[in-house]
Formats: sequence, C-alpha cells, structure tokens
Amino acid sequence: MTNVPRAVVSAREVWVLARVRWQIEILFRVWKSVLQVDAWRSQSPWRVLCEVYAKLPGVVWWHWRVVLARGCVWDLSLYQAARAGGLP
Repeated sequence: MTNVPRAVVSAREVWVLARVRWQIEILFRVWKSVLQVDAWRSQSPWRVLCEVYAKLPGVVWWHWRVVLARGCVWDLSLYQAARAGGLP
C-alpha cells in the first residue's frame, strides 16, 4: 500500500489514511457527478479557474446542507443522499 517505513507509520495508521482517502474520493465523485464542478462554459483557462473558484463555496455550502439534512440518519450514503436531492 505504501513505501513508508514501518518506523514512521504503523499498519493501522495506513489503514486509517486509506479510509480517509476513500472518503475524499467519494466527496469528489459527488461534486463532479451531481454538482458538475468539472463542467464549465468557457475555453479560457482564466475563466475556467474563476468558474471553479466561484463554484467551490456553493458546493461546500450544499455539502454542509446535505449533511445537516440527513440529521444523524445514516441509512443513505452521501452519494445516494446527493442523488436523491439531499435536502427536505
């Protein structure tokens, strides 16, 4: 899984890092597929960068609202909650 020596990181820590990395992968999957963060209308690199920076606060706000709307009911994954609309 990693080339870090055992003296630096334990097997349990590697496992935790792998799980966290997987959660980040799911987060970006939701952002890209549901919220279309990777879609833009311009071909200019500077305009694309501006669109990405403009979308990110909205995406973070939306994600926060989805997490709050789930209200400790974890029967849906974040991806499923996003696809279902996420908010009541």
